[in-house]
Amino acid sequence: MFENIYLNKKILITGHTGFKGAWLTLWLSTIGAKVYGVARNPDFEQSLYRQLKLNDVTDSIQGDIMDRDNIHKVTREIKPDFIFHLAAQPIVSNAFVDPISTFNINCIGTANVLEASRKLNNQCVIVIVSTDKCYANKEKEWSYREDDRMGGKDPYSASKSIVEIITKSYYSSFFSNPDSNIKIGSVRSGNLIGGGDWSRDRIIPDFVSAINSNKAIDLKSPHTTRPWQHVLDSLNGYLKTGQYLATNAELNGEAFNFGPNEVDHTVLDLINEFAGYWDHSTLSKPYYIIPEDVQCPKDTSALNLNCEKAHRILNWKPLLGFTESVNYTANWYNDYYKDDKAALELTKSQIQDFSNLINQTESSILGK
Repeated sequence: MFENIYLNKKILITGHTGFKGAWLTLWLSTIGAKVYGVARNPDFEQSLYRQLKLNDVTDSIQGDIMDRDNIHKVTREIKPDFIFHLAAQPIVSNAFVDPISTFNINCIGTANVLEASRKLNNQCVIVIVSTDKCYANKEKEWSYREDDRMGGKDPYSASKSIVEIITKSYYSSFFSNPDSNIKIGSVRSGNLIGGGDWSRDRIIPDFVSAINSNKAIDLKSPHTTRPWQHVLDSLNGYLKTGQYLATNAELNGEAFNFGPNEVDHTVLDLINEFAGYWDHSTLSKPYYIIPEDVQCPKDTSALNLNCEKAHRILNWKPLLGFTESVNYTANWYNDYYKDDKAALELTKSQIQDFSNLINQTESSILGK
């Protein structure tokens, strides 16, 4: 596993107060890393970062990646060994409402982080966290590979394709020299689920909110398929990318996809599976409604990732199938609503269970 790579290392996470950032912050802190975070305060009171009390294990810096001077100051003072750049505007529907802010945060914000990193004098590995929506989606029945064309028919997707182009340009212009003290890679995941996601306009948080309001959820795109994946499977890929970049200079500048093996599950499949693990006494009847003639921003109907490169080079593979991913997620929320003060122990327990799966898998590989 990657514990020795991150033990006692200084890790800077941008966007550490978000859903993925909170899981990553806790995971790294449990394996002995010195975690620093820079982000704006969570924009809603109920946030996993606060529930996990991560200010106790993190040097948290309130700041905005749009503040170029502050990002330069932070990186210069910390001199991080690793940077995981997660800060972003992550909600597709918000990008339709405010595309300019989405482009600024996702694109210019990334450029600010990379420009600050360019001024570092110490060795540093940078992992730029992107998304499957960076690809020019043809709405075809194939899985996208890392060298497929970037693109985007909507503001969010376009912003993420630009993030990839910016990352590649910084690598080619500044970090590709074998003597560069910066090693960089980008990571692309699909639709992540997991306990403690309270974001608006995301299917599981919306469903949990509806359940606890004794309402049925409106499913606007019930037959849309997505590569549903538990957040821990994805973060395992991010951490392995950092590990391999630190120890294999030839991987500098590479991108990696991290997606599930099962890719044909719809929004409706996800809701029905999740409901199967929920306390049925609290479910509305029916627990979902498919509205007629609903007006909503057009989203892609199918989008899958080919992860052969990560399998082959990083020895990464998804460890949780669709059923296990939904089970992990539903169990977290079920237990949280029984005791809302148990969030930290719930999350630590799932990280430990998942870490055991990693160790079992790697031991099996070594034993062959």
